[in-house]
Amino acid sequence: MWDIFEKKGAVDSLNHGSEVLSVDFHPNGKDIVSTTLGGQMYLWQSDEGHLIGMIDVKLDIAGGRLQEDRVSAKNSTKNKHFNSVAISPNGEFIIGGGNSKNICLYDLRYKLLMKRFAVTQNRSMDGVLQMLNSKGVKDGMAQHEIDADSDLEEDAWQVRHEADASMPGAKQRKGAQIIKRRTKLAIRVKAIRFSPDGS
Repeated sequence: MWDIFEKKGAVDSLNHGSEVLSVDFHPNGKDIVSTTLGGQMYLWQSDEGHLIGMIDVKLDIAGGRLQEDRVSAKNSTKNKHFNSVAISPNGEFIIGGGNSKNICLYDLRYKLLMKRFAVTQNRSMDGVLQMLNSKGVKDGMAQHEIDADSDLEEDAWQVRHEADASMPGAKQRKGAQIIKRRTKLAIRVKAIRFSPDGS
């Protein structure tokens, strides 16, 4: 930490168990929240550099299973940290998001998870489903990628493939009509903030 107005050097060092990914100041100007790659959220008193609380967020943010994962989402060590955290303008709540379908809202005073919001339910994206069934793969598409509630006709499939052709990362094989992406789209929350009025 540095005082940018008096141009002083490091005022204090806040030690973490793993790499820090995001930091935000409390509106009172005295406290700081930081989140780490290890899946912890730390609450610090900036004046003295004292740790005043910690929240383990690994189970709260855990999302769906990635396609290349060999284990279920519950047992995976990936995507269990926040990329971004923010404190509400009234100083009562913290919100965080990461490489998961979940955004988590915490009560700062009691350090409890209040609500978990799902960013998407789009099953064609990686990391949405808790379990993947590899038995359902046919014609190059997994069964979970097909919306079971809709009966798509051949015209609808044609429209979808034409739309896929214009998407970034899409390639068409020589002599093939079907266009597929090289990589599957995955969920990423890079930054999250409260609105200025706190709602």
